[in-house]
Amino acid sequence: MRFLRSASLAVLLAMIPVLAHGQSTSAAIAGRITDPAKATVPHAKVEVVNTATNLHYETETDDGGSYVVANLPPGNYRIEVEKQGFKSIVKPDLVLHVQDTVEVNFEMVLGSATETVTVSGGGININTTDATVSTVVDRQFAENLPLNGRSFQTLIELTPGVVVTPKH
Repeated sequence: MRFLRSASLAVLLAMIPVLAHGQSTSAAIAGRITDPAKATVPHAKVEVVNTATNLHYETETDDGGSYVVANLPPGNYRIEVEKQGFKSIVKPDLVLHVQDTVEVNFEMVLGSATETVTVSGGGININTTDATVSTVVDRQFAENLPLNGRSFQTLIELTPGVVVTPKH
């Protein structure tokens, strides 16, 4: 009996990192950089800046022109892309929520690196990497809803994918 209890405890302790990984509070940005002929742009510098904290996260595109910046705390970001022979690109006002994986693709324009192209109103950011259904309920969202008593259970019912079962 003691062996069974020890084995169960060992299995439970081994699962903690897996369970903790599934509850990540970070976000990620991924995408692809191309030129006007739709050819990929390898080794372009991609810098993601948190506009509230001014923290910089840098990466470089791979040989296929793809980049990934992971483990970003939720917040407002600005993306800057540079490559010699191309105009620099700046995309301001990108909002990341908990567990977001946002795809942001860029098309670089030939020109001097001293010229900058600012991309604004780039459309809705859509997660194309998985089929996760989620929503973010922040303070402003909760305050603006006409909830009786502002109960968190009522907010849970508004989340996509939640099914309320009647009590018996």
